[in-house]
Amino acid sequence: MHNLENSLRLGMTVPVYLFYGEETLLMEQAAARVTALAAPADNGFDREYLRGDEHTPAEVAETADSGSFFAEKKVVLVRDIPWLRPKRKKTEGAEEQEDSALQLEPLLAYIRDPNPATVLILLVNGSVNRNSRLYKAVQASGSCVEFVSPRGGERELWLKNYLFAAGKQASPQVCQYVSLMAGDGLQALKAEADKLILYCAAQTTITQADAEAIVSRTALSGVFELTDNLAAHNAAQAALVLHRLYQQGEEPKNLHGMIASQYHNILAAKDMTARGFRQQEIASTLGIAPYYAKKCIAQGKNSDYRRLVRALDILLAADYDAMCGRGDLKDLLELAILRICAL
Repeated sequence: MHNLENSLRLGMTVPVYLFYGEETLLMEQAAARVTALAAPADNGFDREYLRGDEHTPAEVAETADSGSFFAEKKVVLVRDIPWLRPKRKKTEGAEEQEDSALQLEPLLAYIRDPNPATVLILLVNGSVNRNSRLYKAVQASGSCVEFVSPRGGERELWLKNYLFAAGKQASPQVCQYVSLMAGDGLQALKAEADKLILYCAAQTTITQADAEAIVSRTALSGVFELTDNLAAHNAAQAALVLHRLYQQGEEPKNLHGMIASQYHNILAAKDMTARGFRQQEIASTLGIAPYYAKKCIAQGKNSDYRRLVRALDILLAADYDAMCGRGDLKDLLELAILRICAL
């Protein structure tokens, strides 16, 4: 990733790129930068866009090898490529794998000796087989770059810079809150940031109140609300929150894990606070966002150790009963919530 950034800053490109990984937003942005650098005119003749699930490797190779009569350099960008998925077991579809390998030969031949007047960009959403001949060929002739979703401080820095580019300023606390609530991936974070920018169109500073008013309520925010009600022994409201999360499409298994994780973090934060640790130290030790740590510290003040440990025991028992076939986890989780409220 750093090598790619450095080469683009110097105005340098290579004949073949393989961009892959879970962070599609960063991948698309990198592809756009390479495209703009290699074919800045965008005159309709210097850029071609293909789909790997609609075009064969031979067709991609032919398009890349043809060059352009009307431009000095051409970019061929190929999305939705199925050719680099991790290999299945040999017992499953061995003939299909052999056919696929044969289909790749024209593209492999091109990558080994690419057209200097073409920049070929291959995009793969997700992981790739790094031991494949195609991956190794690109690595030898060009550049393979994995795009991983930023975490923690890197994610918050991305958000801060994105808001700043739109003429908005946000405190670290606001960025932490939005990053935590937005869900996984930069696409989700960008969507929430765009909503905030529109919501705060008449002002330059985005406040915590603005963020809480407009950022979508995720399952994590619902879990915060749920544990707040559990700490307050408010069974009726806790049950309503749980039902709302179900209605939003959250799976019982996922919610059970998030609630149990929340209680674990509350218990750990309470213990660390008693031993003199500060919020930032707690967040770093537990591997959670500072805003999340702040919530856990606050919730820990409303519960004693015995109640927190007992709540974890109840959640564990619900999961065990579900695995043993003694009930549906959805119903068992609701019963566990009521039992925790009664502690």
